[in-house]
Amino acid sequence: MRCDVDFGSPIETDDSWHGARSSLSDQHIDAIAFPVGDAALELLRERPARWLVMMLKEVCSRIIRSGGVSSCYVGKYRKAYVTLNLVLNEHFVIMGDGKEDRAARKGAIAPAFRPRLPLARMPKGRERDLSNDSQVIDLHFFHCLGQRRCMGDDNAIAALSGRQFDFDAAARFATVGGSTATKLQKLGLTEAPGIGFCRLGATVLRLPSDAKLRDRLVNNLAGVETQLSVRCRTNGADLAGWAELLQAGEALKKLDIELTGRNLRDMHVLMFGHSNTRSDSVLRKYRSAREWVGE
Repeated sequence: MRCDVDFGSPIETDDSWHGARSSLSDQHIDAIAFPVGDAALELLRERPARWLVMMLKEVCSRIIRSGGVSSCYVGKYRKAYVTLNLVLNEHFVIMGDGKEDRAARKGAIAPAFRPRLPLARMPKGRERDLSNDSQVIDLHFFHCLGQRRCMGDDNAIAALSGRQFDFDAAARFATVGGSTATKLQKLGLTEAPGIGFCRLGATVLRLPSDAKLRDRLVNNLAGVETQLSVRCRTNGADLAGWAELLQAGEALKKLDIELTGRNLRDMHVLMFGHSNTRSDSVLRKYRSAREWVGE
């Protein structure tokens, strides 16, 4: 099936960041080179994370509607998918405590929890391109989080060890680095959750148990919120936020990580995005939520 990679009309959305209609236009997409360079990333860095996630969701929907990955993961769609993910990786760890900094990073969830394209078990052709690109996105995410530990692989060391992320070395590692288990071992992520729990946040470079845990936590989120709504009698309670904290706490338990306020906040950020809540407040809210569900 032939895929038309021309976006046609721009992707539009209400943009609360600028207070006006905005779009991911053909001009933006045409300027994105592949492999991605700094000039391409700069086009989207000024956008807040919430806008980038909406655009990523739209790109995924258009690829699926137009024939799927095997037909349409090419050209502008491929460039947009990769670049939006890379800028979201940067937003995930954006520094600063100003109002604009907080607004920019809000909603910058980890790669595994973003809108994403389905990955084939035995990828070939454009599906293999998606698999390799997803590994590069994961590696870039690790680099943004400060992961530098690599063992015995020149490409992985070149990709992660420098101040600037090496896209070419990361692409070589994705292509020739071996199986997922071998790559995790080379990255030092086979046993430990990794800095910032990055292994759980990866789309491809994670253990099968991480994928199962992630899917279960996300799929059960609505049920946890319903359970809270039945039992909670507090007017104005943030049931959705409490449900998220309960699932973040469940992730810590399953990964055998100490349930502290800092760890709970970091896990919540990984799964659901940044908030302005302090670690001690997060832990108090979590304990309150547990009381309401009878734990």
